[in-house]
Amino acid sequence: KKNTSLYVNEPYAEKDEAKALGARWDPEKKKWYITHKKNYHLFKRWFSSFDTNLIIYDHLYIAVAKKECFRCKKQTSVISFASDTIVEIQEDDEIRTEIWDDAIHFIFDVDNPPEILKKYLKEKYNFYYGYSKFADSYYYGNHCSNCGVLQGNFYLHEEVDSPFFIHDIEDAKKITLLKLKLDNDLELCSSFSWSSTDFLLKEYCEIKDLFINNC
Repeated sequence: KKNTSLYVNEPYAEKDEAKALGARWDPEKKKWYITHKKNYHLFKRWFSSFDTNLIIYDHLYIAVAKKECFRCKKQTSVISFASDTIVEIQEDDEIRTEIWDDAIHFIFDVDNPPEILKKYLKEKYNFYYGYSKFADSYYYGNHCSNCGVLQGNFYLHEEVDSPFFIHDIEDAKKITLLKLKLDNDLELCSSFSWSSTDFLLKEYCEIKDLFINNC
């Protein structure tokens, strides 16, 4: 019953406050957890990162596609994260929770992928932490499997011919979705996109189960 729960890290001195907000105690892990997703924003100060803005529950997709490397002009595999089980922590006039549980949406600029997933994606798809001369910064991203150059996230999601910019059924059919079951809810510091064509992903992408131990 705890498989779609979010564990939080409040100090012992604040446990009564967390309990009053609905947190429960897990005696095995010796941590507090919450299950009411619409109330996740109430626990933001106890998240593992202050920058957490998305929480993924139940499962996470790895979207796999192909693109031409801008440097060597050869085809290389690229990945994006995606989900149809998203809790967004929004902060404008006030902090609140928005739940996205219909179509699959792409997630990018992820600052904190899980350790076990980072290892898998680096070995399988050349997705890892690297330096961008253009941005003059380091970030997690796709690297060409041929020449090793970092493929910028903008050119994977925002350009009209980007592999994760979906226009129609044919675009969706070019993407494979690897579905990873999550043991517990996953905090992400990232961005995600919304498009009126996102519904095509669930209908026309090939979806495969992905199994990685301890993720």
